Order: sequence, then C-alpha cells, then structure tokens
Amino acid sequence: MSSKNYRKNISYKEDSREGTQVAGIGYSKGCRLAGCHREQIGIARAFAYGDFKNRRLYDPEHRPVTFQNKEEYKNNEGPTINHFYEKLFKLKDLMATEKGKELARERDEFMRTFVDQFYHEIQ
Repeated sequence: MSSKNYRKNISYKEDSREGTQVAGIGYSKGCRLAGCHREQIGIARAFAYGDFKNRRLYDPEHRPVTFQNKEEYKNNEGPTINHFYEKLFKLKDLMATEKGKELARERDEFMRTFVDQFYHEIQ
C-alpha cells in the first residue's frame, strides 16, 4: 500500500498523557497499536486479534505482503507475526509531530526486539 493510501485514513488525536498530537491509522487511535501507552499492550493486542481471527502465529511459507487497499488488508489471513511487518513497523513513519515520532521510534525498537527474540526462540 502506498503511503498516499495510508494517509487517506490518518486521523489526528491529542494524546492527553503526553500533551502532543500523534497521527494514527483508522482504529489505531494514534500510535497505540505500536504501543504508545505500553509496548506490551500493542504486542498483546496484535496476538489477541490474530487469535480471535483464528490466524496462525507464524507460518514461514506465508510471507508479509503489501496491501493495495483497505479491503485486502481486512481480508488478509496471514499469520499474526506478519502484522508487525505489514502495519506496525510502518507506523513510526506516519507520525505528525516530533514527539509522536520520538515515541513511535521507541515503540518500534521495542517491537523489533520482541520480533527478533520471537524468531530466535522458534529456531
């Protein structure tokens, strides 16, 4: 999905905890999916949603994809770990303010460490 398509779905919300404005995509409400309130919450939420949708946790045969539209994204049946590459790792590049970018970079680093550890443990 091009950044132009993502930007059609971006909304802005004041983050009362930080007193800054952050950009968000659709229902993510700022960078919460990336874990702005708690890194662990964003990760847990991704896996809880994957479980709700009966998705596999990991499937080495099913690579992350780039979606062309919202419908493709909604109909995706890929494993949950792919969601980090398909959406969550992209959020940091969509933040509108310096504070939002700073928070998102921290959360991105935390998620990447988690994903690296995940792969290390399944080998």
